[in-house]
Amino acid sequence: MASLMDNDFDTRTLITRLIAFVSDLNRNIESISVQQAKNALSVLDWANSFLAVISSDREFRGVSNIIESILDIRRKLRKEKRFDLSDMIRAELKSGGIYIEDKNDRTLWWFSDEE
Repeated sequence: MASLMDNDFDTRTLITRLIAFVSDLNRNIESISVQQAKNALSVLDWANSFLAVISSDREFRGVSNIIESILDIRRKLRKEKRFDLSDMIRAELKSGGIYIEDKNDRTLWWFSDEE
């Protein structure tokens, strides 16, 4: 697969082959050895090093903690009836693809591509 990147950065073919590679892994997951699994992870890590399409749980936890902190600030603003600022936070999160919904004493949030 590395040769695909040497040939004019052929990402289309690389992604097609990566999808086939992951599909094959999934089909045969019960029969692969530990070494084969390590090799597969190395290939995926290599591809992700420049494609950046796989995020880790650690990255998500970091983002989640930041969003929760922002929502804590927003809850405090709402309690102080500073709705102009809390609405601004909602709008900024939405512009970044993060939607929130206030439910009783908590705020739910999720990522979305909606406009």
